[in-house]
Amino acid sequence: RRKTAIASILALAPQILLLDEPTAGMDPISRRELTDHLIDLRNSGVTLVLSTHQMDDVAQLTEQATLLDQGHLLSSDLTSHIFSNETILSAASLEAPPAAQVAHPLIQSGWPLPSGIIQPQQLKTALAQLHTKEL
Repeated sequence: RRKTAIASILALAPQILLLDEPTAGMDPISRRELTDHLIDLRNSGVTLVLSTHQMDDVAQLTEQATLLDQGHLLSSDLTSHIFSNETILSAASLEAPPAAQVAHPLIQSGWPLPSGIIQPQQLKTALAQLHTKEL
């Protein structure tokens, strides 16, 4: 049903798309397909406004994020900055996405990775570049 509802809205070619928990209840393949499609839409100029508890979705789909808690603004910043700030995440009772959870301790232990890694592809690219430099 969720995919059908989203498809019917996309048929209207909106310039702004408001999404509430768009991947909730989806199997992994459907979730990846929808996320990829939403990324394509964003890259084509469609504005996405997303409300979700899925930090992977936030990391993949947004450049800016706003955190609210009980209707109060906790932070509004670049998504990578928010996911790099443990104080803000703790105040919101959130965890960074898995890629950030892997990258952060590596950076703290001296690995020369760039800051702001929040997506799996960013982590993969950074680690591959390190491996290439070592060869």
